[in-house]
Amino acid sequence: MAKKIYQVHIALKSSQPKIWRRILIPSDLLLKDFHLVIQVAMGWTNSHLHQFVCQGNFYGEPDDEMWGNMEDYSGMKVSDLLKREKDSLMYEYDFGDGWIHQVVLEKVLPEPGVSRAGGASLDDCQKRFTEALRFVDREREYSAEKARYQQAAVERCSEGKWYDLGFLECVLFVPLFGLILPFFGLMIIGTVRSVRQTSSTRATD
Repeated sequence: MAKKIYQVHIALKSSQPKIWRRILIPSDLLLKDFHLVIQVAMGWTNSHLHQFVCQGNFYGEPDDEMWGNMEDYSGMKVSDLLKREKDSLMYEYDFGDGWIHQVVLEKVLPEPGVSRAGGASLDDCQKRFTEALRFVDREREYSAEKARYQQAAVERCSEGKWYDLGFLECVLFVPLFGLILPFFGLMIIGTVRSVRQTSSTRATD
């Protein structure tokens, strides 16, 4: 199938007032990148699980905890699921709250050429956009990993397994050292003053 431009309508179901977006994407956009596009377009934070549902089939990220009939969507394109105008699928984000989005292919447009001399092609624009999305995704994954590490530290501390955690060493030991150091400083100052007083008394005698 030759590359085309898809005009896609994305609507959050059961929302009042209705929340929707209309976007243009290349037909050969990978589903994993389409997921990121939806996240940005709808204002989500990409911090929960997600899946695409089309004709009773489930597609998602490869994971050790994949269940049921969910298929790995690595390498799959939007055009594998949306082929003709009015074709649709569901995109679910956050399995706990269950934010369901209806995605409808409204129009199939021909791929435009370069708009002006020196202008960027569609491939260049798509590549830059997906690179930016992946950078945002990596930053969010780093934040999520940091939050998981901190949560694990708290849980292990509650179980008495705190001694091998660098995180708790930073959180607990460094502040404690900061409190103890002034205490030792006061002890040293007191000792010096006591020695001076003793020396003065002996000199007077």
